[in-house]
Amino acid sequence: MFSAALPAILAVTASEAIGILTTKEGEDQISLLSENAAAMRSILDKSEYVETTTDFHSPIIHYRLNEETISNFGLDEFAEQERVLQEIVDEVYIIYLQLIPGK
Repeated sequence: MFSAALPAILAVTASEAIGILTTKEGEDQISLLSENAAAMRSILDKSEYVETTTDFHSPIIHYRLNEETISNFGLDEFAEQERVLQEIVDEVYIIYLQLIPGK
């Protein structure tokens, strides 16, 4: 038998999440998420090595190495590109932590 309905636990979780998002706490969390995404984007958008096509208002940001970087550094293998991107993420995380007050 096949059902297109969500499993009960997922339906309850989604309902609770919507309930939280409609409260003052939820609005604060959305605002914080937006600020954090803008901070991350402001750091990475300065890079000459990566590019994104993600909408500016989206908290989910997909970055990739630009073609010039891949060519100039001979990063033809996916594993090499992944390693470089992970190094960028690690570096941005360190910079981001320095921007948070009280840390």
